[in-house]
Amino acid sequence: MMNKTNTIALLAGALLSSSAVAQPLNDFAMVRSGITTPYQQNAGVSVSGELNEISRFLVDQLTQNRDINNLSENPIAVTSMVEMENFKSTNKIGLWVGENVMHELQIRGFKTIDFKMMPAIEVTSEGDFVMSKKVDELRGKFDINYVLTGTFTEYPDGVTFNARIVNMETAVVASTAQAHISKAYYLRLMKGLNNTSRPTRQHQVELRGPK
Repeated sequence: MMNKTNTIALLAGALLSSSAVAQPLNDFAMVRSGITTPYQQNAGVSVSGELNEISRFLVDQLTQNRDINNLSENPIAVTSMVEMENFKSTNKIGLWVGENVMHELQIRGFKTIDFKMMPAIEVTSEGDFVMSKKVDELRGKFDINYVLTGTFTEYPDGVTFNARIVNMETAVVASTAQAHISKAYYLRLMKGLNNTSRPTRQHQVELRGPK
């Protein structure tokens, strides 16, 4: 007859062996050390919060898989995620993930370069601006050693993101990351982003000084 101590030991062993089995892909998943870690979608999290999670998981992989020890000391630029079928096309998710990834790199100590900065502040009656998407308004040269780029590919069951950090001079890939989200999850994000495109309601406020 098996005693109580042996029973507990067998149960503990069974739990440990079951936890080592790779789990199936969920709405979002990341492979770490051979184990697929599913991302459990939280219905209470906003669309922006979900996109932050995707960006965070991608950068976690990029920092773990990097092939260069001093990568964080090299200036790195971040570009938008583009469609696999057309490297000159993106969408709101591709743009948003690119912006979030820049933040995730910066807080991890990477020397991130924002190449959309103008060499001077443009002061206008509508506001003061320092960013632009017009090439002739930007700086002519930047010291950039690496670039973070990536693609997204649509499949019948969802969308896969592939991100990589590449040496600008040699085109050698220094690090990679991959994420997959389900079709339903992707459509939810796109719907949420499209709903944010409505203009914010304007309110006029009158300013008065002392009489």
